[in-house]
Amino acid sequence: MIMSEINWLSSKNIGNDSIGLHGAYHIKVWEKTPIGTEILVRDDVKKNLLVTVGKDTILKYLGEVTGGAKIEKIGVGNGTDVADVGDTGLVGGSTLIKVISSVSRVYVRPTLFVSVEFGYSEANFTWNELALFDGNDVLIARQIDGSPLGKTSSKRAIVEWQLTI
Repeated sequence: MIMSEINWLSSKNIGNDSIGLHGAYHIKVWEKTPIGTEILVRDDVKKNLLVTVGKDTILKYLGEVTGGAKIEKIGVGNGTDVADVGDTGLVGGSTLIKVISSVSRVYVRPTLFVSVEFGYSEANFTWNELALFDGNDVLIARQIDGSPLGKTSSKRAIVEWQLTI
């Protein structure tokens, strides 16, 4: 489409409908008991912030434009800076970013679910921030959790991102 066509469409309010892309994250945490079983100690679903460069990479990937890549990683960190649409990564001094396996990708119309598990020995620090990345390590979404998780070696957690159109 050439610029004059885009300007004409804009002047007619044709093509100005946008598809809203919404995100949420889901954290489930289990704690070991003294007898070796696990109990669920947290199960939260909260909305998240899709950052500007994240929206760009998703659209570029859909259009097969250079610079776009599929969703690949989920990370956690101890940063406390307020999430902003201009963020480009996790800001904490302690972070762990994990690759999403192919079996941890599920689509149930109209939502894509991607998740990773953080085992007992992983990311044992206070989780204040959560993030979603593409295959080029471009930040798609970042959120500060209002109730930080004190992750220890007695806890394992699954972090799931939910993207809905």
